[in-house]
Amino acid sequence: MSSSSTQPTTGPNPPAATQTLEQFVTEQPQCVYIVDAKSDLVCRNLPDGRRSCVRVDLTQKEMFEVMQKLDFFCTLPAEPEKTYLECRRI
Repeated sequence: MSSSSTQPTTGPNPPAATQTLEQFVTEQPQCVYIVDAKSDLVCRNLPDGRRSCVRVDLTQKEMFEVMQKLDFFCTLPAEPEKTYLECRRI
C-alpha cells in the first residue's frame, strides 16, 4: 500500500497547519477522512485502495474544528478502544 504525505507543519503557526489540512481535504472531499491526533495525521482511503495522509501540527480539537468548517461530520468509531475520528462530508 503506497501513501503520500507532506512535510510536518511545525512551530507556532496554526494558520499554516490549518491551510495544509484544508488544502488536503478539498483535493478529495468525497473521501472518508481519519483524524488521528496521537500521530498528528489526517488520512483518506482512496478509491483504488491506497491511503494518502498529511501530517499537521494541530490538536484533535483544532482538526475537528477545521473539518466541521469544511462541512464534514466527524464521529468516533464504534470500537471503544479506537480514539481517532472518522469524518464524512455532509
